[in-house]
Amino acid sequence: MIRGVIASANAPAATGAAATGGTVTDIDVGGIAYRVHTFTESGSFEVTGAAVEVDYLVVAGGGSGGGANTGGGGGAGGMLQGTTMISAGSHAVVVGAGGIASATYGIGVNGESSALGGLIADGGGGGGRSQISSAAGLSGGSGGGSGGRWTESSPPVRATGTSGQGNDGGIWTLAQSVGTNYRTGGGGGGAGEAGDDATNSPLSYGGDGLSSSIRGTPEYFAGGGGGGTNGGGGAAGGLGGGGKGAARYTGSDWFAGAGLPNTGGGGGGGSDTNPKGGNGGSGIVIIRYRI
Repeated sequence: MIRGVIASANAPAATGAAATGGTVTDIDVGGIAYRVHTFTESGSFEVTGAAVEVDYLVVAGGGSGGGANTGGGGGAGGMLQGTTMISAGSHAVVVGAGGIASATYGIGVNGESSALGGLIADGGGGGGRSQISSAAGLSGGSGGGSGGRWTESSPPVRATGTSGQGNDGGIWTLAQSVGTNYRTGGGGGGAGEAGDDATNSPLSYGGDGLSSSIRGTPEYFAGGGGGGTNGGGGAAGGLGGGGKGAARYTGSDWFAGAGLPNTGGGGGGGSDTNPKGGNGGSGIVIIRYRI
């Protein structure tokens, strides 16, 4: 099983192979014709004839945001991209679901892993919660952010991302006041950068994801969720489908945002008036080869 990035600067060579599975589209990139198979749910990639060299993108489901007063943003699902050979035959494709947030004060839930055969991307880590005490986020493809500081004197353990797939979640720091003044959860990590640490600002952004042009145009995947806050506006999630953190204002505009479907984005953290975190976004698997 491979849990790191296998990258290649070379375009896959054209072959006589044929394949089925997922949603199939043909694209042209700089005069080179490619066939693209996009899986938004689990299935199989069936290759007939010769083995085929493919580009791939595998993104796991994002973690859900933490609940309560100042929940941490959910970590993005792990992201793998590169080039590999796939033999003739049937190859399992697994598309992981995003983590489902608890109703109110719970810690976020990790997303599910996605896979293309032995290439496995780890689900994003759930965000921590903050209610009477602060809880750390959970490690995953990218780590979830911690809940905001309550009365603790030492910051929580930082939730880590899987090497080669994502980054760490943010934590509250000693710069964040004890009490009610701008308690903020840490931002969830993204595939491209770590989530923001929480200071005395009401905004802890989710880490940005990474761009892929596997379908012909640049698209971002695997952004972390923004941390929830009891002051100011909610923090934005990272590029690549991360959900925004909740704010203390009333009304649905200030609820925690969910990670976008089929991006692996993490869900936003909850706030005091809107304690429910956002759900994580589902993952995706994309395969392309020259025709």
